Amino acid sequence: MAVSFDFGLVPKAVIEYLRAKGYKLTFDYDELIKEAHHKAFTIAKITRLDLLEDVHKSLLDAMENGKGFKEWKEQITPVLQEKGWWGEVESVNPETGEVKDIYVGSRRLRNIFKTNMRVAYNVGRNRQQRSLKVSEYWRYSAVMDRGTRPAHAARDGMVLHRDDTWWSTNYAPNDWGCRCKIRAYSKRQIEKRGWAIEKEAPDNIAGKDWDYDIGAASSKELDVHLVKREKASKLL
Repeated sequence: MAVSFDFGLVPKAVIEYLRAKGYKLTFDYDELIKEAHHKAFTIAKITRLDLLEDVHKSLLDAMENGKGFKEWKEQITPVLQEKGWWGEVESVNPETGEVKDIYVGSRRLRNIFKTNMRVAYNVGRNRQQRSLKVSEYWRYSAVMDRGTRPAHAARDGMVLHRDDTWWSTNYAPNDWGCRCKIRAYSKRQIEKRGWAIEKEAPDNIAGKDWDYDIGAASSKELDVHLVKREKASKLL
C-alpha cells in the first residue's frame, strides 16, 4: 500500500511548522516569496500586527483542534469585524501610502484557510515520506477533474525517485488552490503495479509563486524548534 497521511491526526511537526513562524506585514503577496514563507506568516493587505496575530492564532487553534473551514470562519469573522477588516476595506500600504480597495468575505477567508492548511500539511507529508527507508519513490497524484490545471493533470501518475531535484520545486501544492498530492512507494510496489520510473525529470509545473522547496521546512530548522518546545514543556 502507498503511505497514507492521516489528516485527522495532525503530526506534531505540522503544528510546530505553523507555530514556529514569525510575523511579516505585507501589502502585496509577492513581498514575501518562496522559502521565506517557511519562516514568516503573512497575509497580503493585513498591515496591522495585532490582526495578523489573531488570524495566525486562529489557524493554529483550528489545526490543533481539527476544525474545518466553516467552524474556523465562524470563529474568526467576529474578530475581523470588530477590527474593521471585513466587507469593503481600504488597505493602506504603510511604505508608500498607496490605498487599495479590497473585499474581505468568505472567498478571501477560504483562500487564507486552505492555503495555510495545505502547505502545513504537505510540509508534514514531505517530512514523513523522507523518513521512510523503503518507500523511496514518489508518484504525482492529481485530482483529475474540471478544476485541475492541464499541466498538473499531465503529471498525474509520474514516478521519480524522491532525491530527484524536480521535487525541490514541484512538490505539491504547486499553485493557488492546487489539490495535488505526492504519494510514496517502494521500488517493489512500483514494479508490481507496472508503473514506469521516469528516466528524466519533466519540465517544471509549479506556479511562479510556488516553485520553492517545501522540504526545506521539514529538516534541521524544524527539528531544532521541536527540541526547544520539548525542553520548554518539561520545565512547566
